[in-house]
Amino acid sequence: MSPPQHSRLDDYRAQAEKLSDELIATIPATLAGTTGALNSRMTLGADISSHEDADAPAWWNVDRSVTPAPVANAAKDVAAAMAAHLTAGGWSEKNVRADGERTIDGYRKDGWYVEIAWYSTAPGKAEALDLAIVSPQTVRGDH
Repeated sequence: MSPPQHSRLDDYRAQAEKLSDELIATIPATLAGTTGALNSRMTLGADISSHEDADAPAWWNVDRSVTPAPVANAAKDVAAAMAAHLTAGGWSEKNVRADGERTIDGYRKDGWYVEIAWYSTAPGKAEALDLAIVSPQTVRGDH
């Protein structure tokens, strides 16, 4: 039997939360609105039978929502500011999905994944942006 792998979840949690704060800080003051609470949690692999196993695959996830200022195209502009920060830092960008109402862009770097989903301006609806960060895979360890 091989020795258990070292979990990096604590390190990944700190990095994911820091990146979330960095991305929120890119929001231009003229577009700042309301930022939702930070949802920070561990996610385990799909095999439920291994969830108690210290070597079970695990990731750290951070989710956050933003309701920008009530300005037309604010969510699009906030997403662009976050995208500029990520791409300047060497993250690769890919449009994941766009359906006319919602656009989702994904960014990858060193095993990390960031997803920014923003909703188009619609009369009578508040604009919104959702941010998701997923760490590289590690193991559950003692979490």
